[in-house]
Amino acid sequence: MSKKIFTEKEIKLQSANNYVKSVSSKGITYTEQFKHIFIVEREKGKFAREILLLFVPSCFLLLIWL
Repeated sequence: MSKKIFTEKEIKLQSANNYVKSVSSKGITYTEQFKHIFIVEREKGKFAREILLLFVPSCFLLLIWL
């Protein structure tokens, strides 16, 4: 788990995504729809990073911290 604290700019960037339910300085909560998509894609053999980049492209900046 990362101890990254999100800036206001990062929070606004993430909040704009339809798959993001809520964002705070300490974490991101994804929608049920995204969680379902994530599970299906993982079962197909994709890595978490690939799925996030495909469906939540704004997370690219945040993945540096994972």
